[in-house]
Amino acid sequence: CTCQAFQRWTQGSGQSEAAPAIALGLLVAAVPMGLVILSVRTGVLDRYWMLVLPVLFALLPLLLGHGRCRVGWWASGLLLAQLSLSLVFARDFLVWNQARWQQVQAWLDAGYLPEEIDGGRDVNAWFRSAEDYQTLPRAGDTSIWWSGRAKVALAIGPRSGWQEIGRVQWRAWATGGSSHDILLLQRASPP
Repeated sequence: CTCQAFQRWTQGSGQSEAAPAIALGLLVAAVPMGLVILSVRTGVLDRYWMLVLPVLFALLPLLLGHGRCRVGWWASGLLLAQLSLSLVFARDFLVWNQARWQQVQAWLDAGYLPEEIDGGRDVNAWFRSAEDYQTLPRAGDTSIWWSGRAKVALAIGPRSGWQEIGRVQWRAWATGGSSHDILLLQRASPP
């Protein structure tokens, strides 16, 4: 039990007086991180919250009380908020990822080869690992993420040497249901 471990730590090391200060310090650290993440105007994904969640989990034993293992209303609220955020951001990430993979599939159906599509690091790695399980660079391709031969690409912003040929939209709960764009780019000159 987390409560028992925390109780042993505070009793065994004389740290019980420091617990409220630690809790306040962790809370002070979590608030600015959360505000920075919420200020991002593009799609907010759950992986960005990994900076905040450990702080919230570290706060939990302090909020539970010194070994009493009694969860106060504020600890329950904090846990509910964290679970809600995780649900919202995980959902948004999955919707974004689905939109991305649907576009990659559309390009494959249109006749593009996997090496001609830059769908992002994990898409490129997925296709490269199907060609070479060690995912070594292709002969003659010195680009990172196996994208040197790409003719089309997904992006969150413009790229030098590429022209926009369309957009894919997806909606994020984290930004109040607003729509976000994934740019569809085509290389302006051959790779």
